[in-house]
Parts: sequence; structure tokens; C-alpha cells
Amino acid sequence: MNSIWLVEVAALIAGHGKAIGYSRLGLPLPALNAYWIANRQRADQWHEAIHVCRSQFESAGSSKRVLLWDQLRGIISEVLLSEVLTRVLAAIGSELERENIDEDASPITSSVATTHSEARQRCLQLMLDGPSQPTCDAVQLNRLRYYLDEWTDMLLAQLGDCHGSRLYCHRLSRMQEWAEEFDSENGSDLGGVDMQLRLLGMRRWLAKSILIRDANPNLNQAIGRSSIAMLRPEWFDSLGCFRSLAAHRMQSIVAETDGLVSTLLSPNPLPAHLLKANSDLERYRNSQSGDPFSW
Repeated sequence: MNSIWLVEVAALIAGHGKAIGYSRLGLPLPALNAYWIANRQRADQWHEAIHVCRSQFESAGSSKRVLLWDQLRGIISEVLLSEVLTRVLAAIGSELERENIDEDASPITSSVATTHSEARQRCLQLMLDGPSQPTCDAVQLNRLRYYLDEWTDMLLAQLGDCHGSRLYCHRLSRMQEWAEEFDSENGSDLGGVDMQLRLLGMRRWLAKSILIRDANPNLNQAIGRSSIAMLRPEWFDSLGCFRSLAAHRMQSIVAETDGLVSTLLSPNPLPAHLLKANSDLERYRNSQSGDPFSW
């Protein structure tokens, strides 16, 4: 799988990130484990390939150096492109843990994000002082980094100005500005025309700009599959379409209402927080009727 498709997977998951939170269901653990294993293997491949290429540059001839740099350039592109998905999943995992929905997602996704950040730093160092790299390649890779950082913040903004988005965005002010814009325009998941146009522009730019063969296509495919497998069947309707944010909100309200009705009709004693609420309501009614002992 080309790493460009990982950006597409990131856009899909980020577009439904709020709906995933409203569903009150965590990410499937088998998919998370497969995601971590594939990322661990790919990170090892990155570090080993970078070490081997740099060590061979000293004794290589000019033609060999060109081949080595092409290999390094493929690794750098793959690291930058796949980082979008890594940050999106880490942000969602952080929010699921913060809302006490899923305690297993955040340790795995944040661990992958930390490992990916280390690989990114090594790649940025290669871009800055890489051995025998053409200036045009450095400019192209830096342009790729700039646009991908911007698009990462745009995708994270769809989750809202939340803790996870703030933790894994590249520029906080830019992400917050987009989050306010998305909330004011549509307030839904992946439904705004403006967001669709932005995603279309992102796809067209990547299709024209990325001409480098991936370093680890099989591992990218495994990561893409495990990421898509994190989307539970319960989040799709009978037509195979992902349920909208409004549908998840309505389902959450119905579930809470059913739970409250079941609790009130239960022969067991009411929980303490409900008794307190009823007591507060009774005191309020007494205060409205002029009872001097109320409140």
C-alpha cells in the first residue's frame, strides 16, 4: 500500500472522530494490537535502513550515493506521510481515555506516536544535513513536510478544540482557528462542503507531488488495515454508511433516557445522586411556595 492511502485513512477516521466519542465504545483491542505490531516493525525497518545508508555513504562512489539517497528519500517521505494517521489515532485514543471510554487505546496509540516522532526527528536531520543530497530534493521534502503538518492540524481540528487535538497538533493556534471554523460552519462530521473541497485539494496535490516508491508497502498495508478495523460494525448503518454525528448523539440520548427510566422504575433504592437531585427539586418547590424552611 502506498503511504498516500494512509493519509486517506487518517482523513476518514478524523472526519468521524466526534461520532466515535459519542458512541461510548472503545477501539477494538485486536485491531489496536495489530496496529502496534505493524508500526513497531516499520519503525525498526526505518532506523535500520537509515543507519545502513549513512554508514555506506563514506565508502560509496558517486553512483552508489545517488541510489542510497533515493532510498533515504523514500524513507523520509514515508515517515512524513504516515505521521498524519499516527497523530490522528493518538489524539482519538487520548480523548477516549480522558472520557473514561477506553483505557487501552491511548497507551498503544501514544507509544506509536512517540516512536514515530523519533523517526521524524532523524528524517528532519537528514533533510538538514543529509550526505550528498540535491538541493531540489531537500526543498521538495521540506514542502511536503510543511503541507502535511498543515493538513494534520486541519484533520485534528475536526475533533474539536479538545485535549487530544491540542496534544498532537503541530501549531496550536492554527488548529484552534480551524476547529472554530468547522464548528461554526457545519458542526457535523465530514459533512461540510468546505471540508470536502479541502480534502479534494489535498488528494490532488499529493497525487501530483509524490513520485517516490514506498520503503515498506507491506507494513503500510498492515497498518492501514488495522486502522480501518478499529471502526466497529456498530458505527455503520444498514446501508454500510458510517452513522452521522447527529445519529450518535440521538442514540446516546436515548440510551441515557432508557437507563434513567429503568432506574426510576426499579424496586431497588435509588442511587445517592438521584436522591440528592430529588431533594434539591423538593427544596426548590418549597421555596417557590413560600416555605420558610426551604433552602
